[in-house]
Amino acid sequence: MNQNEALEKIFKTAKVVGYILSAGLLFYAGIVEFISARPDIAGKTIVELDPKVLNKIFLILCAVVYIICVYIKKYYLRKASAGGAQAVTSLYISSVSVLMICQVPAVLGLVLFFSGGTKQDFYVLLAVSALMFVIFFPKFNEWQKVFKPRQ
Repeated sequence: MNQNEALEKIFKTAKVVGYILSAGLLFYAGIVEFISARPDIAGKTIVELDPKVLNKIFLILCAVVYIICVYIKKYYLRKASAGGAQAVTSLYISSVSVLMICQVPAVLGLVLFFSGGTKQDFYVLLAVSALMFVIFFPKFNEWQKVFKPRQ
């Protein structure tokens, strides 16, 4: 198996993992809708914190999460561009770890919803998470650019 075939194989695996992780966002939305539809549990809080304050804190945390994702991606791209046997693995680790971190805003939205926030609060953070998935989803042309000088 040459380097390009190995790159394609690992890329496809990273894409599948990305699709599975992004499907998790739909699962979170399902949880919120299920709880909202149940009048006996809808509106009850698990945590006694002010949802308005939490919303602002979580939006700031979303910006921090975005910066962390950019840093991780750049770090592993730099590491992969150095070459060596671990280059393809670095790209895979970068993609999967960043996609896992992209779920953080949606999880924060769940916490906000469970602490007395509204469905709208949750869906705003879910949209941030979905946008991050779009931005950071693995792109094969980026992976190829890392290996182009050596081919």
